Amino acid sequence: MKGALRFAIALSWLAVAVGCAGVAAEEHVAAPTDVVGCAEPHHLPAPAFGARSEADSGARVVAETDPVYPSMAREANVDGRVEVMALVCEHGRVVDARVVRTDSAMLSTAAMDCVRHWSFEPARANGQPVPDWTQCFVHFNLK
Repeated sequence: MKGALRFAIALSWLAVAVGCAGVAAEEHVAAPTDVVGCAEPHHLPAPAFGARSEADSGARVVAETDPVYPSMAREANVDGRVEVMALVCEHGRVVDARVVRTDSAMLSTAAMDCVRHWSFEPARANGQPVPDWTQCFVHFNLK
């Protein structure tokens, strides 16, 4: 039984690492509740996607990068905005990103990749940093 459980957990993590980042939010494969994607050790479980947070204050962007414009979208003259929900760990790093709304599916993967490179001041609960989901907007303009 333990071997089967370990295999299922490993398989779910592999699915997340290999390509779930590019699927729509409603198709996203749920990851286990442990926070991953950050080199720092984590002591707090991540809140479930869409769950109400216990944080007193939300995560705040400290540094953001511009998105890399997808060549296919540029050639098709596609621009727009992508709303991404990012799971920010207690160390201020994005460990998961999911598209909530997009003006064009051609921009979704680039928006998630962009947000994953942002740095945050983590959310806080009782004065302590905690992992939490935060709303991010990525704008693609051809100008």
